[in-house]
Amino acid sequence: MFSGDDTVGIYQDVGQLQTNTIYTLTVAIGSRNDRINSPGIISLLNGSDNTGTVLASGGGLPSTQNTWQNYSVTFTTGASVSGDLTIMLSAIGAGTIQADFDNVRLTATPVPVTPPPTAVAVNNFSFEANVASGAGQVVNSTPTGWTTFNSPLGTGSQWAGGSVVDYTGNTPMALPAAGNQLGWVNQTAAGVTAGIYQTVGVLQANTVYTLIVAIGSRNDRINSPGRISLINGNNNAGAVLASGGGLPSTQNTWQDYSITYVTGNSVGGNLTVALSATGAGTIQADFDNVRLTKAPITFTAPTLGRPIVVGGNLILAGGGGSANAPYTWLTTTNLTGPVTWTTNSTGILDGTGTFSNAIPINPSQPTSFFRMRIP
Repeated sequence: MFSGDDTVGIYQDVGQLQTNTIYTLTVAIGSRNDRINSPGIISLLNGSDNTGTVLASGGGLPSTQNTWQNYSVTFTTGASVSGDLTIMLSAIGAGTIQADFDNVRLTATPVPVTPPPTAVAVNNFSFEANVASGAGQVVNSTPTGWTTFNSPLGTGSQWAGGSVVDYTGNTPMALPAAGNQLGWVNQTAAGVTAGIYQTVGVLQANTVYTLIVAIGSRNDRINSPGRISLINGNNNAGAVLASGGGLPSTQNTWQDYSITYVTGNSVGGNLTVALSATGAGTIQADFDNVRLTKAPITFTAPTLGRPIVVGGNLILAGGGGSANAPYTWLTTTNLTGPVTWTTNSTGILDGTGTFSNAIPINPSQPTSFFRMRIP
């Protein structure tokens, strides 16, 4: 391709643009041995020719002469598109007059659809199980479904309101609290954490956990800040995965506080929710409306490049997948059903979502088939 000044090139209409799709164009651009090439430009356009709207553009020139280098551009469409998709390879009159291209590859991958989070059951999430005798009355015992730790001054449930008027919004309480009652934790010792906890089930791999809890600031005194935690274990002594919380800046109000933790491919043990307080403010932290959700992580599968054989190994490589996603190579020697797939090897995509595997070729097996599973 030659260009003296203006941008010139070649294009190809590759079909109708699809919604919710990740398009990746990869092109090898060369640098001649005998002279300095012009940089090559690769583009994705919305239209049927070179006059369409440029969606993505890139390219360049290898820094070393007599070599080729892959250049890529990516564009993700939304829920509404129209028209065709066109590939364009072009050059500007820079360097000498020529840009060299080869091995043009275009992939189209559906945008991953993230499943909505699902609720994880939390027993007595709004502290209504232990019913007090009326507004302002207290149940001085550990709330049903929870276990108390490090709290010599106790934990319990309370019907909001009464003559003291801890919360003027009561029966029911103001949002984001729920119902009539709240859970409280008392602690006066500075630096000592006291609270309640509840084990909610087995910790699951490749999952996003989000804990949301309403924390209150009483009308009649300054509360202690509340702390909310996700713990890997069966009680408060497990490994803290995430912790947060605080205290509303305005008294007589409730405020939602949330924390999130994302598990990896390998996990073990249970997940525990803890609500706690330290000896700050007065002696009490108030909690209500405990909500826990989980959602599976959605992985984007990488695109497989052209397989090659090097030194008795089958080289399988590719890119465009989710960064740091685990994967498994499965293999079989017969695709006649029922097909039995066995694990050949496992790995993890790198930080850019690429991979490369060298699989030894077994001469005694004339045919082998491979598929990648993620995760």
